[in-house]
Amino acid sequence: PATTAEDRETLAGEYGVADRWPVVAETFTQWVIEDDFPLGRPPWEDVGVLMTDDVEPYEQLKLRVLNAGHSCLAYLAALAGHTYVHEVVADDLFRTYLRCFYEEEAVPALPAVPGVDVEEYKRQVVQRFSNPKIRDTVSRLCLDGSAKFPKFLVPTVEAQLDRGSSVKWSALALAGWCQYLLGSDDDGKPITVSADPNAAAAANLAEQSLQDPRAFLGFNEVFGTRLPAEPEFVSAFTAAITSIRERGVRATLSRMTTGDA
Repeated sequence: PATTAEDRETLAGEYGVADRWPVVAETFTQWVIEDDFPLGRPPWEDVGVLMTDDVEPYEQLKLRVLNAGHSCLAYLAALAGHTYVHEVVADDLFRTYLRCFYEEEAVPALPAVPGVDVEEYKRQVVQRFSNPKIRDTVSRLCLDGSAKFPKFLVPTVEAQLDRGSSVKWSALALAGWCQYLLGSDDDGKPITVSADPNAAAAANLAEQSLQDPRAFLGFNEVFGTRLPAEPEFVSAFTAAITSIRERGVRATLSRMTTGDA
C-alpha cells in the first residue's frame, strides 16, 4: 500500500529518521531465480535464494494462492462492507471461505512445486493477509478484476474441471465480482467500483446477468469459450450469484461453509 503520513511520523518518532517517502515492508521474502547464467553467478543459494531450472511452478504458486486469495476475498468483502484486508481475514466466515478455497480447489490444482512446503506457504499467506500493520485495503484488491481473474483464478477452475473436482469456491468469487460491478453492497449502500481496463463491458454484462446470470459468463476476455460451456461451472456460478442476491454474502458464506448450500 502507498506510504501514509502515519508511516512518516512513526519513522521519525521511533527512529529519528526524516524520510519523505519511506517504504513499509513485511518480514517475508522469497526469491526464486532460474539457474541459467552463461558466465557463472554468485552463490545466491547461500543467502536463501531458491535456484531452479524452471520458475513456472513457483510463479503458479504465487498467482494461484496469494494473488487468487486476494481476488477471491476482495469483491465478496466489499459487498459485506469490509474496508481493510486484515479485518476480512479476522472475520471467521471469510477466513473459513479462504481455507475452503485453498484446501479444496487452489492447492489440489497446483502443479508440483519442488523445494517448497505448499502447506507452510499457504499458512504464511494467510498470516500476511492478517497483518494489521500493512493496512491493505479491499478497494485496492478490487482493481483490474478483468485483468487479474484470467491469470489468478481461471487456471484453477480449468484444472479442477479437468480433475472432475469442485469449482464452487472459485465460482463464488466470480459471482461476488459480478454483483460488485452493480455498484452497491448488501445493505444497498453505494460502492465506488475500483478501476478496471474493461469496466464498461464488465458492468454491462453484470447488468444483463440480472435477467440471466449466464449472461455474465459471456465475458470472453475473462472466461474464454470453455467455461460458459461447462455445466458444472455454469451451475456453480448461477447458484452462487442467485444466493448472493437473495440472501447476501454473509448468509451465502454461512450456508456454503456449513454444508447447507
